[in-house]
Amino acid sequence: MKSATAIKDHFITLLNKSLPRLDMYGGEVFADHILAELSFIDEREEELDAHFKELDTRGARNSCGVTGAFRKCTGLGYHNAGIASVFAEVAYQLGYLKTERVLNEGEFRELSKGLRSACRERDWTTEQVYQKFGKPTWPLNSDIAKRNPFYPCSVLYLCENPRIGSVAFDFWNSIDDKKKTEINTTIGRYGQIPILRNVRIRGSKFARDFTFTPMGKKIIRGE
Repeated sequence: MKSATAIKDHFITLLNKSLPRLDMYGGEVFADHILAELSFIDEREEELDAHFKELDTRGARNSCGVTGAFRKCTGLGYHNAGIASVFAEVAYQLGYLKTERVLNEGEFRELSKGLRSACRERDWTTEQVYQKFGKPTWPLNSDIAKRNPFYPCSVLYLCENPRIGSVAFDFWNSIDDKKKTEINTTIGRYGQIPILRNVRIRGSKFARDFTFTPMGKKIIRGE
């Protein structure tokens, strides 16, 4: 029989494997379940519950879950990457998230300084965000946007002090059937790599976290 440590390690591996592709694992219900199992093993159920209550208080989760909160803020129906980033931050606060890079407090303040204005004034691709701000904290496979160029994705920049805050970039793209030139050729509606739709800087209210880029405003209007 497996030990509790082995079972915990298995769930941590499963959590980190599933979050970057959450829709393939059943969405937020699966992430919720894995975190519940880990908190049960560690006898941290109350701590996890406090994090979820914070999501509820901020409006980052409603009667339709985190999915419903995103839909309320954007009017769009597909948000698996953004949803995963919310659960990834909870996992980080609990110490279960595997990370590539964690920012110190000075680096985090430098990244977030003037960020809303910068994103409000121009459009960004995934590559431009990486070039400007460096490798994100999550996901580990931060080249996911390059391997899936027409697939929406989100990345997180987290501070070594979990309570300081977070910055999330939500990117958007889709296959444009109208621009197919050949039967085996597809073109992204917003280019060959995802384009930034919005940045989210964690604050007291989820709806206020969002700052949309010029293209992001057009996307949520359906243009």
